[in-house]
Amino acid sequence: MNILIVDDEPAHIEAIRRAFRASDTKAVVRAASTLREYRELAAAEPPDIALLDLNLPDGRALEALSPPPAANPFPILIITAYGDEGWAVQAMKAGAFDYIVKSAVAFAEMPHTVERALREWNSLQACRRAEENLLISEKLAVMGRLTAEVAHELNNPLAVVISRTSLLLSRPDARRPPLKSQLETVLRSALRCKIILSGILGYGRTIGKKDELIDLSDLIREAVNDIGYVYDMSAVNMEWRGKQAGVEVSGNRSELLSVFINIMRNAYQAMEGTGSLTISVRRDPDNNRVRLAIHDTGAGMSGEQLAKLFQPFTSGWKKGEGIGLGLATSRGIVERHGGRLSAESGGKGKGAAFTILLPCSAKVRGKFIQ
Repeated sequence: MNILIVDDEPAHIEAIRRAFRASDTKAVVRAASTLREYRELAAAEPPDIALLDLNLPDGRALEALSPPPAANPFPILIITAYGDEGWAVQAMKAGAFDYIVKSAVAFAEMPHTVERALREWNSLQACRRAEENLLISEKLAVMGRLTAEVAHELNNPLAVVISRTSLLLSRPDARRPPLKSQLETVLRSALRCKIILSGILGYGRTIGKKDELIDLSDLIREAVNDIGYVYDMSAVNMEWRGKQAGVEVSGNRSELLSVFINIMRNAYQAMEGTGSLTISVRRDPDNNRVRLAIHDTGAGMSGEQLAKLFQPFTSGWKKGEGIGLGLATSRGIVERHGGRLSAESGGKGKGAAFTILLPCSAKVRGKFIQ
């Protein structure tokens, strides 16, 4: 347990330290005497709970609070030598989790007070997460109803595009490059529209769950080519490590292709069309998995953005750009394939890296370039 005490009375801090030493509670107790020191210590290492004296040399503890209490990153208990009911009300309204009047008994009981506060805080956070999940479920239900209507309207024109393109591909004069390649791209894109739409409709349930052996390098190459048809990649320096290595994974080709395209599209948008995009593929010999990493030199992400990155309806782009289902759906697809999708970033302006771990088949051709 990490506890931060903020009090300009050393005797009070020592009394609380003695209480924790005397109890069976395993706690690391840090101390500060001003609001400024408190902010610096909390920023460097957020505590599990903070005990703030109401009156400090550089201001009142109320300045460090955010209402309601759940809006604070951790529970904050106000401690004071003045048992004034008015200040207690102000502290609770300002976002204090509790208000404690200093006394020898209060100091001795502080370990129990802190443990109780943390239990209540954890319960409050669990309720908040449940409410957020309920809100997400409601949004998904609304999205499901809307997209069901959209799907009905889109299925007919998509069927026409697919059937007419297939018909054109069957003609002898369409077998000459580059026409054949262009028609195949149209057909793949139309088929992928059905997969994407299905992913939104079912959020994890997709059209056609037929699995097959897929050459990962071929699939990546297809994703790169498809991105190149949509975006101008001339200012993007593309580096592919492990390009010639062959490894097969088992899965739904269209689903995995949509994952790769979504991540590469996000990388292109984060770089605003210029930068470096590195794709690396290597096999993990210890657990028979293949590791695909896509790294960009784009805008990067803060810790807060990373924490919410894979939540439904959380878009990292400008307001009005994207509905925030792409990465959530991509993670669901990867997990359905027995894999894991994760992301990391050094912070704003430091790019981002997405890592996809997938089980690979026993048949591995060639060696991976590290």
